[in-house]
Amino acid sequence: MISAGEFCLNLLDTDTYQFLEPFVGSRLREQRFGCDWEKHGKLWYIPNAPANIFCKIEKVVSYGTHDLVIGRVVELLTRPSSDLLCWADGSLGRFSRLQ
Repeated sequence: MISAGEFCLNLLDTDTYQFLEPFVGSRLREQRFGCDWEKHGKLWYIPNAPANIFCKIEKVVSYGTHDLVIGRVVELLTRPSSDLLCWADGSLGRFSRLQ
């Protein structure tokens, strides 16, 4: 990703959460980019995701064993969804209102 200079961030919902499983462990690594992915230019994305955020890399900051990649949004594809999911404390969850 870093050498390509661009990336796509796919936001998931309950209709697309199954795309996450191959990325949370090595057991399903070979299934990461299965037949339901599509290409947009050079980037793979999930066409049914609520949002696909296409970015050009602006900066990479190394911290410990990870790199923080900061991108500039160059294109955004969206579809209606009210059930966006998030990853926190090692598991999948839902965003919810505070009040």
